Amino acid sequence: KMCIRDSYGTVVVGDLAQSPTAVTWGTPVVFNSSNTTYMSVGYAYNEGFVIAYNDQGATNSYVVGGNISGTTPSLGTAITLVSGEKITYVSVINDGGNFAICYRSSYNSIQGHYRVLEFSSGNNVTFVGTSYAFGESSANNTYITAASNGYQTMIFSRDQGNSNNAVSYTHLT
Repeated sequence: KMCIRDSYGTVVVGDLAQSPTAVTWGTPVVFNSSNTTYMSVGYAYNEGFVIAYNDQGATNSYVVGGNISGTTPSLGTAITLVSGEKITYVSVINDGGNFAICYRSSYNSIQGHYRVLEFSSGNNVTFVGTSYAFGESSANNTYITAASNGYQTMIFSRDQGNSNNAVSYTHLT
């Protein structure tokens, strides 16, 4: 239902018709007017969406929340996800009312990190707790998925500090 594409951070919502099969696209909305990389979006029906991204024109990485009405996205105010560094291999998921963000830091031994956030008011989001680091060192190809019960989040990664083995972590939300 959502796409993000171009050198800026842009979100556009589409509505898939049942019959005949066609997509009706809404108007694209820019959430970051600078070169935007490593974007990931998590969506929860009737709860909204969260986008994590790098702003290449700044030294920070950000997250912004929003809601959808028809094919029109409305955005909250972006907040800093990581100050003074970029993120890579980012994933955002909905996890039982909260959203979880998993990313690799470009500094901090390029470890994997995990943050939880929730909607605070309107389309604005706020963090719940602090950032959690995982892995011994470089977290390559980090992916995240949520368990179906909404109380656990599984993180899957490859850890260079652990002979490049695939590893998984469980976090209770």
